Amino acid sequence: MPAALAAEAAHRQGKFWEMHDKLFSDPKALNPEAYERYAQEIGLNIARWKADMASDSVKKAVEAESQMGTRIGARGTPAFFINGKSLSGAQPFESFKAVIDQEIQNADTIMKKGVPLGRVYDEILKDAATAAAPPPAGGARPGG
Repeated sequence: MPAALAAEAAHRQGKFWEMHDKLFSDPKALNPEAYERYAQEIGLNIARWKADMASDSVKKAVEAESQMGTRIGARGTPAFFINGKSLSGAQPFESFKAVIDQEIQNADTIMKKGVPLGRVYDEILKDAATAAAPPPAGGARPGG
């Protein structure tokens, strides 16, 4: 959770992705000193960042996103969804290709049943158990 707090606090200053990239550059080195060093390196207002890290609103935002991830089945980092199908953890290209190829075949089958192209995605997702909740109040989250 501390890394998520660091990223969310950076987001409050418009630097989520910069912090994200720092955090994922060396996941084994994640600690409070590294978070602060990264915040300095990406040019954050450190006093504001520290206050945000300790704030209830940042904690609530992180908890809300964590709960949403749990609801939709994202149980690891990274987590990917392809037409509602979960692919968890770092995966090789071949894993993505296999799921995508299967989904292309699925879409072709649906269209052969007479579903118009513009409705295929809706048809695919109607049985998916991975409907994402809207982003929390206070602005769109990265990836949202």
